[in-house]
Amino acid sequence: MSEDQKSDSGSIISTVRSGGILSLSRTIALGGSVTVGLGVFVYLGFALDVAGTRTPLAYGMTVLIFMPVVLAYAERALAIPSGEGLLRLGRSDDRVWMAYADDWLALGGFAGLIGLLGWGVALHVNLLLGRLFGLNLPGSFLAICAIALIAINRVFGIRGSLRMRMRLIYISVPLLILVVGIGWLSAENLPSVRFSLRIPGDTAGAIALLSGLLWGLGLILDQRDQVRSPSRNLTPALFIALLLGSISGLLASMMVLRYPQTGSAERLPLAAITAQSSPVVEVLYIIIGLVICLVALDRSVVSGLRLVGAMMAQGQIPDHLQIGQRTINLNRLLIVTAISTLPVLVLTFETLVGITGMFFLLTTILVFSVDLLKPRSRLPDHRGLKLPFHPLFPSLA
Repeated sequence: MSEDQKSDSGSIISTVRSGGILSLSRTIALGGSVTVGLGVFVYLGFALDVAGTRTPLAYGMTVLIFMPVVLAYAERALAIPSGEGLLRLGRSDDRVWMAYADDWLALGGFAGLIGLLGWGVALHVNLLLGRLFGLNLPGSFLAICAIALIAINRVFGIRGSLRMRMRLIYISVPLLILVVGIGWLSAENLPSVRFSLRIPGDTAGAIALLSGLLWGLGLILDQRDQVRSPSRNLTPALFIALLLGSISGLLASMMVLRYPQTGSAERLPLAAITAQSSPVVEVLYIIIGLVICLVALDRSVVSGLRLVGAMMAQGQIPDHLQIGQRTINLNRLLIVTAISTLPVLVLTFETLVGITGMFFLLTTILVFSVDLLKPRSRLPDHRGLKLPFHPLFPSLA
């Protein structure tokens, strides 16, 4: 059966695969690499600047605020064919312009996500260079180098297995909790670590900022054809991945708030704490940050490659350029690398954080807006997850 086939009633016929290589735990690790990587190692300092003493509340509210998004995407993903990954979710409507706009927004979001994870790697490489050699290189330069190295590794390097990468996440998250626990217990012994926080701060602004964590769900949705027993595993994987990022950020921000709130602010507050705790804890923190951000960066590049490949197949992106008599074939990896490094070069870190979350929210609006005025859902009646009171959940999303 064709993936584009529809029933006579106009609803989409579900052809979602029932088997794959990603177990529930691996699927959670896939999404969690992004939610934890962004939530703790990229966003934390910025979130503290915005929300101040309300930062733990903002992280905790993220799960509740975005729960309708999780449920609406889970319902849609379990009903719509998965051959083209994330791109396919916006293809349930006949309006071509809307589907194409959704595809380009998703591509812009992946570019921002890859750029932010490159920044995450850059921040922690700078910590390591400063610790070992007293160096402090430009963050944008290191971020571009990180993206380029991941791209080169996709072509020439040792890719390793997905199982190995997910195991790295299994190991890193408990170690991160250990580091946070050590920092919590050390608060009374490190009075020289001080932060400048807003009291009470902008909770709503911080939640909007943290919408970028939803790209962790985007990675799971993109790879849903690889999820084992998706009708049973996809929904909890989406929820738990978001919960991991939320809880990790909540605990980390609560730990920071245990320290005196006067003095200068830090982009990496956990680094400032671990640096004065002990050299072992500091190095452990840096390694954990590098591992999680690098795994998330690698998987984001893979999803970006898949999206660009699907858009090339549909003619949205040319697969070659004709210059005179010469034909230049365009490589997917070069395109993904170019569009991901461009925002790092031209945008500030804070602007990149904002537009990355904005792209996911705009994509979500386009995906679900077509259902708002429909008297009944266009998804098949027999689907893995059927939410009640249509169009309540698309409207909330």
